[in-house]
Amino acid sequence: MKAFADYTVSKEAKVKERSCLFRTIGYGHNKSVWREIFSELKKCGYDGVIFIEHKDDLMTGRYFIYFLKSQPIFPR
Repeated sequence: MKAFADYTVSKEAKVKERSCLFRTIGYGHNKSVWREIFSELKKCGYDGVIFIEHKDDLMTGRYFIYFLKSQPIFPR
């Protein structure tokens, strides 16, 4: 991230056609991985919005928000 900090405005990757549907096995990355990602963004001077797209349509939006708010790495 650091090497591209001055050039990065947005990162996005999409697969429009796929042979399967995404289903959550666990809850993805653990807290230490998310801390590392956000720490690196902060070190690079990023102070913008972060969007997390969750593609598992069996997990409700309400539960996903509840789960995120329960994590100590996300400010309240």
